[in-house]
Amino acid sequence: MSERQAAGAPPALDSTAQTKEAAVHQHRHWVRTTYACNNHCTFCLDGDAPNFGHRREAEVRADIEAGFQPGARLILSGGEASIHPQFIDFVAHGKKTGYAWIQTITNGRMFAYQPFALQAAAAGLSEVTFSMHGHTSELHDTLTGIPGGFAQALRGMTNLLKDGRIVVNVDVVINGLNYKALDDILDFYMRLGIHEFDLLQIVPFGRAWRPENRAWLFYDVDEAFPYLNRAFKRAAAPGNYIWTNRFPVAYLEGIEHLIQDPHKLFDEMRGRREEFERFTERGEKLQCAGERCAFCFLQDYCQTLYALGEQLASDAYACLEIDLREQPAVGPETLQAILAKNHLTSWRLRAQNVAAALLWLDSGRLPGAGALELDDWTVFLKIWETTPDRLRAHGLRRLVASAPESIETLSRLPFELEITVTKTTEPELMRLKSALAGRSDVVLAYPSVETLTEATATLVEPAAFFADWRETAVRSRGVPECIHPLVEADPPTLRLSALAADGRIDMSGYTRDYIRFDYHAASRRCQECKNRDDCRGLHLNTLRVFGFKTLQPISR
Repeated sequence: MSERQAAGAPPALDSTAQTKEAAVHQHRHWVRTTYACNNHCTFCLDGDAPNFGHRREAEVRADIEAGFQPGARLILSGGEASIHPQFIDFVAHGKKTGYAWIQTITNGRMFAYQPFALQAAAAGLSEVTFSMHGHTSELHDTLTGIPGGFAQALRGMTNLLKDGRIVVNVDVVINGLNYKALDDILDFYMRLGIHEFDLLQIVPFGRAWRPENRAWLFYDVDEAFPYLNRAFKRAAAPGNYIWTNRFPVAYLEGIEHLIQDPHKLFDEMRGRREEFERFTERGEKLQCAGERCAFCFLQDYCQTLYALGEQLASDAYACLEIDLREQPAVGPETLQAILAKNHLTSWRLRAQNVAAALLWLDSGRLPGAGALELDDWTVFLKIWETTPDRLRAHGLRRLVASAPESIETLSRLPFELEITVTKTTEPELMRLKSALAGRSDVVLAYPSVETLTEATATLVEPAAFFADWRETAVRSRGVPECIHPLVEADPPTLRLSALAADGRIDMSGYTRDYIRFDYHAASRRCQECKNRDDCRGLHLNTLRVFGFKTLQPISR
């Protein structure tokens, strides 16, 4: 590895990051035991929802069984799950069903009763997450609405810590009343022996958004950040596991390892699935759309979704992107309707080999100029040697090379060449640099990837890599202008992977595509950049590996 390569190499994924990523990707089955709660938190998400009381025992048992799969985690929730009279039975039923881990998130008050705490441990409860929003009774009880609740929760926590069979950790909702004390809150519970914390940014839903609470629960993050940062830095201590939840990522510059795993968006989507499906079925935006968006972690996720819906409704897309390796769900009739749109001017097709691609290309399905990416180019090259007109006939304009062994061969063909920049293609790119440097028909594409593990394994540091290509004629994709000046703009694109069989948006497909391709962020410093209104920054997983420091604002 060269000195430049070494400087741009991503850090190894440490054990803490590996543990956190594994936890996020573990299958989790949430089961609500009750709608009731014995606290009255000022920011309760369910505060405006109807209270239907306890769910019937048979319903809860059936729900526990329905979500099981090997290695899964069962999370018993509410309301306050522990106040259901059959809570211990539900834990035991989850254990009998075969769940590898059983967790509950609780205000902790029921665990103050030692027999209850010991019975829960004996039944197989693995983890208890206490929602503790202060380190004093004055602070905690003010936020939770129950005088004496803090002392009772502490007794419950002590009971479990002394017993030792159950993992104990703490959730804290960061808000206008407790942000200045956040570091003291963590210190208090660490002294009790707790070293895992989930720090949740307050969100504009439930009781928090009521007029009587809104003004003092929501706060200026810029003003609060010095206090928050002191608490965040505790994550550096060995043995501490600190998560941020729904926290605006731009404030985590320098501590990017605390950026929430983007796959948590699936939990957010499932929690509001009915509302999202009203949008995909009838075009109705979420009821919360409007003033709340500025306070919401999902703002860009929703705005990107709304933009996709508008594109579908008005046919405002120019490029169709298909990945045949993923078997698009769109049915034949719906696909033909999409392809019949006369506004389509280009396509991007990914396939394992040319045989799969030609099933589409030979049927004349793809209008306009195209880009083709194959895992295996062997047969393509043979066809090009013998019957090149068969390939020319399909409007093929660009070849996309993602493996080092194909770059030089494809560069000799009369097509534009797009090369995916990864740790495996970088050495070959540097070897061929003198041959490629003068070619404006070559595009170096920096990829976005779905997981932190994949990002660490495949990505090169973008600023370090593109510094060697700034004075060349090649263009770039996937990076902002501050990293490479000749950025190729992407046309409005429709990905089939985001659609259901009937052509409507599939929320799971959309969410995965958002995580893979659209989840970008910029530094707070980027507010001073001349491109601030048009630049998305970098993909979140790139930032999690290399940091916001990669972005350097361009003076106006």
